[in-house]
Amino acid sequence: MEKVIYVIFTLGTLCLAGMLFFLGQSRQPGVYPPKQQLKKRGIMLGATGAVLFFVGFVIRSFI
Repeated sequence: MEKVIYVIFTLGTLCLAGMLFFLGQSRQPGVYPPKQQLKKRGIMLGATGAVLFFVGFVIRSFI
């Protein structure tokens, strides 16, 4: 069960890092890719990372 929690927290961390990357890219000058698309990707990854962290904490609290 510890490995499952480790994988969940690792995926959550990667999602949050992806969120920071895409939100940082959306602030860079340029036209392509569209800024709204980068912001949507960043928000999606941030929400996924938050859900994974929440699931990881819930599973960890029941062990």
